[in-house]
Amino acid sequence: MRKQIIKIVFLLLVGMLMAIPLWTVQSQGDDEFEPTFPDVRYVEEGDYKHKVDVYLPEEAETPYPTMLLFHGNGYTKWDMEPLAQYFVGEGFAAVAVEYRNPMPDFIEDSFCALAWTHTNAEMYDFDTDHVFVLGHSMGGFAATVLGVHDEPETFLTNCAHSLPEENRLAGVILYAAGGIDTSTVEDAADRAERSALITEQIDGSEPSFLLVHGLIDRRVLPESSEHFASLLEDAEVPTTLVLLDEVGHFFIDPTSEPGALAIEAVDEFLTDIFATEEAEEE
Repeated sequence: MRKQIIKIVFLLLVGMLMAIPLWTVQSQGDDEFEPTFPDVRYVEEGDYKHKVDVYLPEEAETPYPTMLLFHGNGYTKWDMEPLAQYFVGEGFAAVAVEYRNPMPDFIEDSFCALAWTHTNAEMYDFDTDHVFVLGHSMGGFAATVLGVHDEPETFLTNCAHSLPEENRLAGVILYAAGGIDTSTVEDAADRAERSALITEQIDGSEPSFLLVHGLIDRRVLPESSEHFASLLEDAEVPTTLVLLDEVGHFFIDPTSEPGALAIEAVDEFLTDIFATEEAEEE
């Protein structure tokens, strides 16, 4: 399968970027934009973090293609609101997920949130044939595991919901995903754990992947996405890698200049998936 490596030239003064507080880079949502169904529990008697915000478009054909959104470490589901607003505007349902941080809790929570989405598809008009996931930073690690792991039931022991055996996800979108590259991990136990979760699971049955990374990211080096993209390509997984010049770790707000470049790549990725499906049906 193909791998596309795209370098987007983006002229942004580093000094200006450093002068902007991180919260302004992260959250630029509309004050009037709110979840259609806020704080819905995906684990009924679970932790206070076992909640999702569900955003539904007001005017769009049902069932809605659905985008799960996983925030990065230290942030919350509310930080994904700008992306939720964008996807709702494109006719998607958006599900912003809150999760616990320690391992393996956040992997269990990620699978349970995905299972909740499939289980409640009829209630919210989710299109289970078109469920996508977008994760930023540590949320990208969770999204990756959702996309590659062959035995999700391993993580659903404490979850009341279940997943279909096939077609759980139509595509995986990674924004500066952390922890996905085991090649530079020095600790043997950590490397083995990550490999078992991700690397050893890749077998070519995965959905399409889009990896977006800033070339001046110092929190998660862009080489991480480059290396992981090569692993996917070797397994013949449809893979697109987009590298953003002069962009750091934070670009999840589509109304910002780096976020606009990232969402353009997402648009192309999704358009290609839907166009391929239409062509196969003809």
